Amino acid sequence: MKITQPLLFLLSCIFLSSCNDNKLCGCVAPPFETRLQGQWKWFKTTTPTKTITEGENAKSKTINFFNNQSSDLVTFYTGDSLTSTMVQSRTGAIADEKNLIFLMKFNPEGFVKYYLKGGQILETSELMKDYSEKADTVRHFYQFVGEARR
Repeated sequence: MKITQPLLFLLSCIFLSSCNDNKLCGCVAPPFETRLQGQWKWFKTTTPTKTITEGENAKSKTINFFNNQSSDLVTFYTGDSLTSTMVQSRTGAIADEKNLIFLMKFNPEGFVKYYLKGGQILETSELMKDYSEKADTVRHFYQFVGEARR
């Protein structure tokens, strides 16, 4: 009995830790974009020729990711004013979960590429009608601040 219990525990742990097949155990990892949920405060933008920081910009900017029970939304605020709301497309998105990179598609606006760094820093591309690596030269940086505005 003493050997059986530890052996059973060990086998259970091995089974659970090796559960990568969704059909086998029914476990499904949440989509990458759920890691973006919440409010992010802008602190810097870089271009090929310059860097713009918070001190040079009088108004604070935030980006918010949330789900309103029917759609995944991204809202942009300057100060307390809502400046833009975009609805994420259910098709056309590409996720690189290993490197925490997500190319998000919005209809009809275009694409934004997101890089999640350490769970607290979000780097985004500029909104592009048709995404291309060559045109992807502007980066906006945001710090996670908490729950999203709705």
